[in-house]
Amino acid sequence: MLTFKNLDQTASYALLQEWASHPPSSHTLSAHQVHQFMSTSSLVNYHYAGALVNADIVSLLQIVAKEQEVVDKYKALLAGAPLNTSENRPVLHHQLRSTSESMYSAECTRLFSFAHTIRSSQKFTDVVQVGIGGSDLGPRLLVHTLSGLDVPYLKPHFLTSVDPDELNRLLPTLPPDTTLWIVASKSGSTLETQSNLSCIQPPPHQTIVLTTPNSPLDRPQDFLDIFYIDHSIGGRFSSTSIMGMTIVTLCFGQEVVEDILSGARQMDEDALCPDSTKNPSLMAALIGVWIRSFLSMPALGIIPYSTALAPLPAFIRQLDCESNGKQVNRDGDPIGYPTSPVIFGECGTNCQHSFFQKIHQGTDPIPIEFIGFRHAQTHKNPHQHMILNANLISQMTALALGQDHDNPNQRFVGSRPYSLLLANRMDAKTLGALISFYENKIMFQGFLWNLNSFDQEGVQLGKRITQDLLQHKSTYNSSLLQTWQDLLR
Repeated sequence: MLTFKNLDQTASYALLQEWASHPPSSHTLSAHQVHQFMSTSSLVNYHYAGALVNADIVSLLQIVAKEQEVVDKYKALLAGAPLNTSENRPVLHHQLRSTSESMYSAECTRLFSFAHTIRSSQKFTDVVQVGIGGSDLGPRLLVHTLSGLDVPYLKPHFLTSVDPDELNRLLPTLPPDTTLWIVASKSGSTLETQSNLSCIQPPPHQTIVLTTPNSPLDRPQDFLDIFYIDHSIGGRFSSTSIMGMTIVTLCFGQEVVEDILSGARQMDEDALCPDSTKNPSLMAALIGVWIRSFLSMPALGIIPYSTALAPLPAFIRQLDCESNGKQVNRDGDPIGYPTSPVIFGECGTNCQHSFFQKIHQGTDPIPIEFIGFRHAQTHKNPHQHMILNANLISQMTALALGQDHDNPNQRFVGSRPYSLLLANRMDAKTLGALISFYENKIMFQGFLWNLNSFDQEGVQLGKRITQDLLQHKSTYNSSLLQTWQDLLR
């Protein structure tokens, strides 16, 4: 029988608070510590020597993970337990890359056949995915990253915002007779997607739909084809479902999809290991909780040293903030410690020439999670990649050691927290592993904080008010709504 309790009810909480009052410095970070404080797996390694920890802190964090039964809760999730408590649903996104038979494996088979037919017909030159949130951020990340590896069969595009300017910029670039439209909406009623669809009015024989069974969009007679996602797969966790794999299959082929799923599956299996030194997702979750809940640092920068991963910070921002941006526990009771940090980020080295001034010398320490690769995505220009990694190494060293100087303007306090996620090369398998790493990191943090990471009521409120406004209802502070409406006319 699993037990659920708040983080501050664990036996090690007070001891970790005591350490947080005088955290270790990284001014004397050594090679031994860099090798000591790492969590390894077959595809990615997580280095956390720069996260203001020592062996005692790491030991206490591991005890918390055991006391909070995080791996056992993960196993229960995999077994179909309804861990989405507010909606009384299981959480099924890990099944998307499982080898067992499921609804998704059947949809994959249909999708591969459909994509082969589309490419063989050579009727289409472009493909547009119309969706928002999880129906856009994950698929956009996948396509952008993979485009550095191969030339896509079809030219991919995305339409997400209800802003008419975005639509009007995109439409003139598309050949009307050879564009395939993907309408992606789990609920089938997403306002932005429905609005864009009504403006575009794509021909039925050029339109496919991604939705749940029996949604308002589940009308097979009205479209070229429909592919389904289960109700129990959250939008932000749907990248490896038909929401992400459809456009990837059409543009890059079945083999690439299978590599993505294989990489994610390997990381899912690694996440079952109770030893956090061999479970990077768990160790990253523990370090994140240490920095957020004990050191009270409110933000986290995601900095990939790979332009292929430019959309990754936005993807993780939704994944993290929508999952764990909660102020009540899974039973609806208030919690007394900070949860999800504010996520931001940009590719290195670009960010070094903008906000890294604040990272190094700002009044508030801001943790950084670097992502690096031993080799470039392609085999071209290895010298350029060496320069890229030299910048990564320099930033991590400067954050740890700082610099003493007679001129206060050139003085760096150092001991600024950071970690490094390191992989060999950014390929399709590694991409799948990264998606799994972050999904599981955020899942483990939800277990540690005793949250329901699988609903998003904060998203729903704004949707309801918007619908009320557009339908001229007055159920929510109509006077304030009317004031703003008058100002925006």
